Amino acid sequence: MNKTLMAGYSGNIAYRAGPIYDIVETDKNHLYFNGGLVAEFPLNKQKNRFSIESGLILKTIGKDGSVTYTSIMSSSGHVTNTESFSTKLWYLSIPAYGRISFAAGKRSISYILGPYFNLGIGGNEDGAHISWGNSKFDDFRRLDIGLATGFALSGKKSEAGILCSSSTRDIDPSWNSIYNRELSFYLRFNLHHKIKPNIKHDQELQPTPY
Repeated sequence: MNKTLMAGYSGNIAYRAGPIYDIVETDKNHLYFNGGLVAEFPLNKQKNRFSIESGLILKTIGKDGSVTYTSIMSSSGHVTNTESFSTKLWYLSIPAYGRISFAAGKRSISYILGPYFNLGIGGNEDGAHISWGNSKFDDFRRLDIGLATGFALSGKKSEAGILCSSSTRDIDPSWNSIYNRELSFYLRFNLHHKIKPNIKHDQELQPTPY
């Protein structure tokens, strides 16, 4: 089992509305530190190894910025509005990644691909607590499902990698369309230690003399 320490840039939040035909978005991504436990389950013992990894990671995804748009909702003509936003979401994330690892000297290089499931547990938007749910009056849907891909460089005791993830499910229950996008850099430490037996396999037990 591996302990995972991760840091990733938050995802882009895309706004889309019916009567709006011109949108200019200015945003600022943030660097957050995430952590959790991940277990890897090998599917074979060959040099090029296939494995599945899963675990539980506490992560933060957030973004600050402003949206300037021109609408036609006024009888006097076009109206330009600017709205600022500040969003921070906290998730419990369960990855379900497949890995293929190739030996590279004393290390290995892995390609990672698979889905993830984020469960919203808290957050705030513009200083107010997040309302989770599927109603149009809620802020965000609690369940975020997406796909991640990336690469990792592994040694005997640690691993460093990069993951790009993207929601495949709209997390805004209202008329906007919002998807999480995240770029993560992580450092993982191996907590699994093999216990060497006291007796070798090729050593026979000697009878006890009386």
